[in-house]
Amino acid sequence: MMRGRTLPGLILSLLVSPAQWAGASDNDAVHTGVATCASSVCHGSAREKPESPLLRNEYLTWERHDDHSDAYQNLKSEQSKRIARQLDLNQPAHKADVCLDCHTDHVPPEQRGKRFMLSDGVGCEACHGGAENWLESHSGPDVDHAQNVDQGLVPLEQAEVRARVCQDCHVGDTERFAGHDLLGAGHPRLQFELMSYSVLQPYHYRTDKDYYERKPRADRPARIWATGQIEAARRMLDGIQSDGFMTSPLWPELAFFDCHGCHTPMSVEQPEERYSSPELTPGSPRLNDSALMMALMLERVIPGGTPETMLKTIRRLHGASREGPAQVRSVVGELEPQLASLAERLERTRLTPGLQRELLGELTRAGARGRFSGYLSAEQAAMAAQVLLKHGETGLEGPASAQLDPVFDALDNPDRPDDDAFQQAMKQLRAFLAQ
Repeated sequence: MMRGRTLPGLILSLLVSPAQWAGASDNDAVHTGVATCASSVCHGSAREKPESPLLRNEYLTWERHDDHSDAYQNLKSEQSKRIARQLDLNQPAHKADVCLDCHTDHVPPEQRGKRFMLSDGVGCEACHGGAENWLESHSGPDVDHAQNVDQGLVPLEQAEVRARVCQDCHVGDTERFAGHDLLGAGHPRLQFELMSYSVLQPYHYRTDKDYYERKPRADRPARIWATGQIEAARRMLDGIQSDGFMTSPLWPELAFFDCHGCHTPMSVEQPEERYSSPELTPGSPRLNDSALMMALMLERVIPGGTPETMLKTIRRLHGASREGPAQVRSVVGELEPQLASLAERLERTRLTPGLQRELLGELTRAGARGRFSGYLSAEQAAMAAQVLLKHGETGLEGPASAQLDPVFDALDNPDRPDDDAFQQAMKQLRAFLAQ
């Protein structure tokens, strides 16, 4: 597990109206291509321009340092060729829609401008939306951010919008999903946390005073983390109640389950207690409840929450997964309004430094007590602690962030995580924060 850079990797529509956002791929604007953004007087400067509110070197940051720029070329790797053969795609990965959908800005041919190239990978407009209507005007002296959004620029500074755009590929949606067949063919497991990966790629903008003045609805790191977790949880629930949950009359879609429930060496002793799934008998596969567990942490600190009710419902969901799709849908029907309530209360709540410290306290308390059942929940807890300590407003930055090293050390090997070391590291972090 990487620290500092973090780990390698349904929709909040009630908060985002169509009037607020058409979406990166929800309109038919022409995508003009990365080259149209690369001018040295636009976003292609060789270095930052401190006199400008924008960095002006965004294109070079993307090209040289952002993994999205290599996404298409990765489809030509030996690993991708092997995956394509295993899946019997009958065509190379770099020509298959199932791969191009997430490894490129895969808009229909009629939406591709003269300088558009699939080989650019996940370029500017894959996230910011087709630039046809705002390319010429968006940097004008008399044009503000709200006007650009009205013309189709996607407001990624808003947590709910960023969560939707990023998680379409990094978590999945009804059209794009890394199922067990894809993982079994050799595709890496999707590991993602919205705020951590926003920093990783890396920032191509300054989050300074001017940024928040130009974009008054811009959200700060703690809210981006929280919104991302609720979004991921709702997508998980959407998936397990869909027809895609059962891939055959006998087998569910195993990608919805905790990979490490099965892919663990037989010699590794398993914990006897599974906090969120005591209904499961030994050897039963567990649903991946990592996002739900992070939502539970939020439920404990956002005013008006009923965390014990949510925990009981999560436990019942695990039990229902042993019974069948109908039982799963029934429990999901109870969890969905609980998440909707959490999202609505989060929207109304100011995430003060004190509330962020309280959230950090809940995370470390749960970790110290072994409440994160398995590697997937533990990795999300580690990333959450890092977001709050390094990017949040807890007032605990600096020396406290160094206390994260033992937390990440315990999770360095996903195949053999050290549960005892993780629990001890969270105890130490909790004690340090209490000083």
